[in-house]
Amino acid sequence: MKIVGRKPGVGILIAMVVSLAAAVQLGAQTYVHASEPKLLAYDELVQLSLNQPLSSELAEKLRLVTATPFINNEAYFDGAKPRPLEIEGLGPSLRVAFWNIERGLEIDNILLFLTDKDAFMARMEEERKKAKESGKSVRDVEPEKVSQEIETLKAADVWILNEVDWGVKRTGYREIVRELGKALNMNWAYGVEFLEIDPKQLGTDQFNDGEEKATQEQLVEEFSVDKGRLRALHGSAVLSRYPIRSARIVPFTVGYDWFKETKLRPLEKAKRQASKLVGEDMMREVRRGQRMTLYVDLDMPEAPAQRVTIAATHLENRTRPKTRRKQLQQLLKDVRDVPNPVIIAGDMNTSGSDSTPTSVENMLYKRYGDLDFWATKGIQLTGVGLIYTGAKTARNLAGFEYRVDPTSANIPGASPNLERGFFSTLEKFRFADGKTIDFRGVETRTTNGTEGTLADSNQRQSMGFTPTYVTELIWGNVGVARFKLDWIFVKDTIKEPRDTSGSYVFAPHFPRTLADLNNCLPEPISDHSPITVDLPFREPTGLSAKSETSK
Repeated sequence: MKIVGRKPGVGILIAMVVSLAAAVQLGAQTYVHASEPKLLAYDELVQLSLNQPLSSELAEKLRLVTATPFINNEAYFDGAKPRPLEIEGLGPSLRVAFWNIERGLEIDNILLFLTDKDAFMARMEEERKKAKESGKSVRDVEPEKVSQEIETLKAADVWILNEVDWGVKRTGYREIVRELGKALNMNWAYGVEFLEIDPKQLGTDQFNDGEEKATQEQLVEEFSVDKGRLRALHGSAVLSRYPIRSARIVPFTVGYDWFKETKLRPLEKAKRQASKLVGEDMMREVRRGQRMTLYVDLDMPEAPAQRVTIAATHLENRTRPKTRRKQLQQLLKDVRDVPNPVIIAGDMNTSGSDSTPTSVENMLYKRYGDLDFWATKGIQLTGVGLIYTGAKTARNLAGFEYRVDPTSANIPGASPNLERGFFSTLEKFRFADGKTIDFRGVETRTTNGTEGTLADSNQRQSMGFTPTYVTELIWGNVGVARFKLDWIFVKDTIKEPRDTSGSYVFAPHFPRTLADLNNCLPEPISDHSPITVDLPFREPTGLSAKSETSK
């Protein structure tokens, strides 16, 4: 493990030794300043992409990089302090945000609204105006809400993120979590979920599947990489103004084997004859690693037991709901004995199927970057083979509307919901101390007066939940797909998940889905909207505990 830090002068070094001795004497907690696993060199990444046995040395390097969290408490050592909110009706509270930031493709826009809201709002107005003048459709948003949602997100003292790149070409080889940590003045932990070692991500694909020479040369150039900067990491992160006590990565024992995508799945002969091989191949993602949960313990003096455990997870999309339920069961087993509050957050992929629909342009952009290339020449180069995947996904969308409420009853034939078992498992679960996940939904504790299952921790709408994943589809007349994929679940102090008469200390309140902020630019900041929830440090006295009406 590499330890990253500053070289102090002699005087400072003596002061540090004295300070450390005092900390040991008083039994105070000491924190890791900055640490990270040893990353792989370009040649090693290429070896990982080959369909052949790994050397014992390389296999161990792969294990360590996917099992060792990055931990950075530089903000704490520089004097950063949390900023608990004083919320009407709740009192002093912690705001938690979750966001699948889609690799960090729009990191510059995220950094801009975090550091200069006025400049971001001006950019938003200008880009929306240009898009409309060019005839491009933009999503409806309210500028006033965009401004409010920026402030809502900035006020969060804990951010939990999925799909965070580190040293990948599509995001300019940037260390996304490090940049966000600096902008937010937060400590952070990062866990590697996958190494992106598809030949196209590594720049080793020669596109010799029969393309014309000019096309081949253009694609080779488009996929060339900077070998010295490529790190190929993709994972989850937790950022916090509270110091990070510890972090660990626990991979799921079930899920999809992404390395199997080294071999193209066969298609119907007629489909293959009607397509370019490169077109189907573009949909492939070859990865080493697996879905996992990043567990982060935060020292939080105001919280019950003075500590909070964050479980930042990302459940599998390329699998059946049954497998996602098994992943949830493993996660719950991992946190069963945790005595302090637990916040479980992530993209749970509760779509009811084994693939999340998205436009072809967006899918290629997410994998390889350069939206303009894929929206124009790239789509032409890939031929019509992508129609196969599009048609398949469109068929899966029949009856997708129920997926904005994957907690609803499963009525086979009439109203099937294959995700129901996921939420039943969660509601029945009990921690070792008898506590449970808060399922309450009291209208006075929401932002929009809704009520029902989980309404206090995830924003509901008149029917189901406010979608967190929205994408325009380009196939036929399917239109727009909307899903509730992203969730925040909280273990607080109650022992029955729907006990509206129980304590509301550190219980979820006022959930928000920040869709206007996410969708305010012509190209949304992510394909997922950020969500937030507020957790009071003491018993709220300004809100009623009206009984929940189950939905």
